[in-house]
Amino acid sequence: ISTYFQVKLRKGRVKGFSLYCKQLCRQSLITGFPVIASTRNSFRKLIKVLVFLVCLCGFLYQTSEFLVLYRAYPTMVDIKIERP
Repeated sequence: ISTYFQVKLRKGRVKGFSLYCKQLCRQSLITGFPVIASTRNSFRKLIKVLVFLVCLCGFLYQTSEFLVLYRAYPTMVDIKIERP
């Protein structure tokens, strides 16, 4: 938790966990979070969250497929020593 939010929590300016999460998402450096957090229309916010989750699932699927493919080929090292 950043110092900015800790100070706000101590002073009582931020009330409620939901409001704290919204402010944290608005200031996040992760692309898409500030856009989702600043959307006021509930339907559009839901659509943006669903698109984000679908993209996240696609990323995880591609990563897992790559790791399965990567681990399928074991590395074998053959060392041949020749002495003159």
